[in-house]
Amino acid sequence: MNVNQVALQIFTIREHLQSADDFAKAMQKIRDIGYEAVETCHLDCANANEIKKVLDDVGLKCCGNHFSSGTVIENTQQVIDDLNSLDCEYAIISSSIEWVETPTTELVLDLAKKFDAAGKVLRGAGKNLIYHNHSDEFKKLDGKLALDIILENTDAANVGFEIDTYWIQHGGGDPAKWCKKLNGRLPLLHMKDYGIVNHRVITFMEIGYGNLNFREIIAEAENSGCKWFIVEQDVCSGDSLESVKKSFDYIKQNLCE
Repeated sequence: MNVNQVALQIFTIREHLQSADDFAKAMQKIRDIGYEAVETCHLDCANANEIKKVLDDVGLKCCGNHFSSGTVIENTQQVIDDLNSLDCEYAIISSSIEWVETPTTELVLDLAKKFDAAGKVLRGAGKNLIYHNHSDEFKKLDGKLALDIILENTDAANVGFEIDTYWIQHGGGDPAKWCKKLNGRLPLLHMKDYGIVNHRVITFMEIGYGNLNFREIIAEAENSGCKWFIVEQDVCSGDSLESVKKSFDYIKQNLCE
């Protein structure tokens, strides 16, 4: 992994993105830390064209953008238009079953079918649809993990994956093994550390400050064709800009070639 492949999911610093001016200032700070790319998500303060202008101004690339599953399925052309505005290849769907109280095999199969169809349309426009897991995909449905159902019922040409290391661990899986399992279907990786504090309390940690073996994870991800290694921390104990700097500094000093 090279340092120019390390990106930041801007959701991590969402408290610094409350206005257009906030966004511009925060993106400059991210570039000053050393990040050369970001993964974006929905912002109330800026549309895709406005996001792209700020990124261009500070020298950041958009390596992917998160969309709701409903938007991808029901308004695929809008997804394509936004990706074109961002000069971006990857449309990422965040976990789609976590809000379902009792997911079923039939529900997940139906979602997989719809994702595959949307991914085919995106592929025709030169874009790629990527599925991002949380831990709910590790629920067993009729003896099979929901994530396996999605994997086995989507075409590799239409749907790729963005493994989230924390949520794989949280769900009882092995992040490195899943990186290996998704060989050829893993262009993006969410690097998120998993730590224990205060008597068995599980928490999000800066990269290198938790318990995940990122050397092994990165090696398997690279072998599977991963292009972008994206830092994300859902909750930070202090200022999120300080957390993403700690993660970047550790990665650059310990995990990059």
